[in-house]
Amino acid sequence: MTWEEEIIEYTRKIERNPNYDAYYNRGRAYSELGKYEQAIQDFNKAIELNPNNKYVYESRGEVYYELKQYERAISDLEKFIEADPCAAYYHGIKRLVGDAYIKSRQYERAVQYLSKFIEQSHCYYNYENPSCFYFRGKAYLNLNQYEQANKDFNAVVDIYNELLKNVSDNVASYDRRGKAYYELKQYEQALQDFNKAIELNNEYKSAYNNRGLVYLDLGKFGKALEDFNKAIELYLENKNFPYDYDLAYEEFYNHRGLAYLGLGELEKAIEDFNKSIELNPSFEEAYANRAEAYSKVFGQNEAAIKDYDKLGRVGKLKVNNSRGEKNEILKAIS
Repeated sequence: MTWEEEIIEYTRKIERNPNYDAYYNRGRAYSELGKYEQAIQDFNKAIELNPNNKYVYESRGEVYYELKQYERAISDLEKFIEADPCAAYYHGIKRLVGDAYIKSRQYERAVQYLSKFIEQSHCYYNYENPSCFYFRGKAYLNLNQYEQANKDFNAVVDIYNELLKNVSDNVASYDRRGKAYYELKQYEQALQDFNKAIELNNEYKSAYNNRGLVYLDLGKFGKALEDFNKAIELYLENKNFPYDYDLAYEEFYNHRGLAYLGLGELEKAIEDFNKSIELNPSFEEAYANRAEAYSKVFGQNEAAIKDYDKLGRVGKLKVNNSRGEKNEILKAIS
């Protein structure tokens, strides 16, 4: 049964006998199709009918995460964790909460939360959870604690080295180890891992996006553009499945915009930054990059100033570049 057919089926059940299961399952179907507002409505109704079922909080929290309503996501997901800590580990919910803290810029809370998870994870796994080290590393980066960040990224590499000894054809493991290598600026190793991931699955969009980031850092803008084009192509072919909490698809367009910017194709860069902002109107990096592109286009200084104003900083702006580092961009905009 397709998700559309499930919606029809559960709608009939709701008409005959409104109950928790029908609303919850229809909400799940809506969420799988990316119809998040309808999903939230059904989950709200399910909670009204049965506020004690933990799984509806998990599902609604995941949808809030997709909607970038991170405080609400954290609240719901923590209800699920409180109800069933063991299941939360296996479902990856604790890691997701940590990532929500990062995306809402609560970096110190992310470090505290993920550190606690890492300390406890040996109770549930026979290895440490690499995603938690990775996201804690990202939080440390944003706190400018580079030594701690590198320790965490090295831990990710070590964990995946062990995992790949046992399962040598796991696409995600190569992709995620490659991301850790990338953060460590070990570009050759990163490229080897992303190439291997793509060799194993040539439709693995994360690996194309991540390899494109390496090429950006290396100044190989043509190759970066090819990879971002492929990542976006795969995203457009199948937007709603599967969930991948490591990816924010507005970043694909932002990254491709950076490749166009590097190639001097400013109008195309602006188009991609526009699309990125359309997907996430609060995505500051896209505003910053669009402002830079506008400032390079004759007669677009006013548009650039508007984007800088949205960020609250005109003239001197700290921007996250493709590596997520803090760089100062000095612009003289009249």
